[in-house]
Amino acid sequence: MAGDAWYYVNGEARIGPVEKAEILRLVDAGQIGGSTLVWREGLDGWEEASAHFPVAASASPPPMPNRSAQPSVQFRPEHDTMYGAAPPREFFEAVQVCFNKFAVFSGRASRSEFWYFQLAAFLAGLATGILDTALFGSASGFSPINTILSLAILLPSLSVSVRRLHDTGRSGWWIGGFYILIGGLAAVIGIIGAGGDNGFNNMGALLGLLGIAVLVLSIVMIVFLAQKGEPRPNRFG
Repeated sequence: MAGDAWYYVNGEARIGPVEKAEILRLVDAGQIGGSTLVWREGLDGWEEASAHFPVAASASPPPMPNRSAQPSVQFRPEHDTMYGAAPPREFFEAVQVCFNKFAVFSGRASRSEFWYFQLAAFLAGLATGILDTALFGSASGFSPINTILSLAILLPSLSVSVRRLHDTGRSGWWIGGFYILIGGLAAVIGIIGAGGDNGFNNMGALLGLLGIAVLVLSIVMIVFLAQKGEPRPNRFG
């Protein structure tokens, strides 16, 4: 039914998914008129039924929502929690939500919630780095303020990444696999450093393979985290 699943507006309610045949039945019954808003996957937003169905001129449309009360931004079904998708967030709202869900790994997070939090973390890291340099000097390598920030945002950053994957229908264990590879790469580098040239000769091939794996998985993770969420409920919420 996925390609034939439609949603329509009836009063203040958004109803669906229903098959195209059901929409046509409602058109014939006069319950869906030419100005009734409809949507299916592939459309950018709600459109009038007359653009997709042969609506009779005599058909009386059902009461429509108060358009003046709706936000100026075009409504998109994937942004409506009625359909299971995670809601969009503004910048400060995203930061607040991520700290409120400090270590919540269940549920879903929209693209805006994830990327706004990443932007906030980057800006905060930049600011604390500058502050550490001003207070302790760049030569000392001492950066306690930035370190405290990194520890403070570690869990919320990890949990919102897991929820973002959930929103795309993927398991949060993708994050776990990524950090396992990073840990393996760090361990091999440590062994090579302790063993000198001889250690490099023995472990160089493994280091190269792990480095390639980390690079490939990093690209894959960026693609996953940048994808839009599933517009309907999935196994994660």
